[in-house]
Amino acid sequence: MESIKDIEIKDLGITKKFRIRLFDAEAGLDFIDSGISRIKQKLEIKPFLKDLLPLASLLDESGRNVVIESLTLQTCYGIFQNPLSILELGIEILKHQQVFLKDSETFQPLMKQLSSVWNTKTSESETASDTLSMIK
Repeated sequence: MESIKDIEIKDLGITKKFRIRLFDAEAGLDFIDSGISRIKQKLEIKPFLKDLLPLASLLDESGRNVVIESLTLQTCYGIFQNPLSILELGIEILKHQQVFLKDSETFQPLMKQLSSVWNTKTSESETASDTLSMIK
């Protein structure tokens, strides 16, 4: 299982490099709990990003040295110009968390449902709204 992954995000033509890591067990459960309660209330992206962004570190242009160890929404406002680039980073962090589902026979059936939310490919087409309606 790959616990740390280096990625690149393009922000208005400038490539930024990041190192992302997995949740630890407690933080992962906290994220699931808060995510379920948020979905049942009103789906907003900033609270999800606040939980996900600390799993990313900003790397220098070479991609070897850490410039900022743990990102926040506030630090991302200074790093990115395009707000969609922040969302893209959040999605990449969330997609990286899929390794937990892939390694669990019990939760593998959820992969099909969650893959549409995380914008990954499945064998069947399913929209994010279909998946959210199943969760509710």
